[in-house]
Amino acid sequence: MCACRAKQRYFRNREERLSPSLHLASAAEAGALVSICTNPIWLIRTRLELQNPLHQSRPYSGVYDALRTILREEGWTALYTRLGPGLLMQVSHGAIQFTAYEELRRIMVDYEERKKKPKGASNLLVSR
Repeated sequence: MCACRAKQRYFRNREERLSPSLHLASAAEAGALVSICTNPIWLIRTRLELQNPLHQSRPYSGVYDALRTILREEGWTALYTRLGPGLLMQVSHGAIQFTAYEELRRIMVDYEERKKKPKGASNLLVSR
């Protein structure tokens, strides 16, 4: 959903196609937004899974308790610990996958359009 909205902003008009670099940029933008929004959730999930009584004064009783304790003891910045690696992985993986999908989709659509043309029609594709 994020990538589609980002992609729509790059369109100048509805008849043109986005270049692979603009697909890459829109997917990277969406991936960065997702990483920024979900990093606190992943941090809390990881902390809950890796609870160890040796490293904590008391174990978390749940998600809300973990969030409250992290904010009280470590502050807001703790929620974005390791955001850099998350951004690197989310943005690079998603951008490459989305760009490859869009380009392969374009190739297949062009191929299907060429197959549908009558035999006497010109083989030139109309540029979008």
